[in-house]
Amino acid sequence: MIIRVGLKDYYRLDMASTCYGLTGVDPHLVTTFHGSDTICNALDWDLKVVSSPGSPPVACIVKTMTKMTPEEVAALPKKFKP
Repeated sequence: MIIRVGLKDYYRLDMASTCYGLTGVDPHLVTTFHGSDTICNALDWDLKVVSSPGSPPVACIVKTMTKMTPEEVAALPKKFKP
C-alpha cells in the first residue's frame, strides 16, 4: 500500500500477509490510535480495512514501512498515487 503524508512524503507499507480487504468493491481504511497519534515504524499501525459498505473491518498487519525516494514516487503510475 502506498500512502502520502503531507504534500510530498510517500511511504510504502508492506503487509505481513495478504490484506484481502484492499481488493474489495469500495475499500475504506480504518485507523485507530492508542495514546499518541505519531507513527514512527510499522508496529505503530493499527490498520483495518472495510472492503465494502456494511462489511466488518478486517485487520491488516503492517510488516514494514519504507519512505519512498523522489525517484520511486515519480515512477509510480498516476492511478496509484494517493
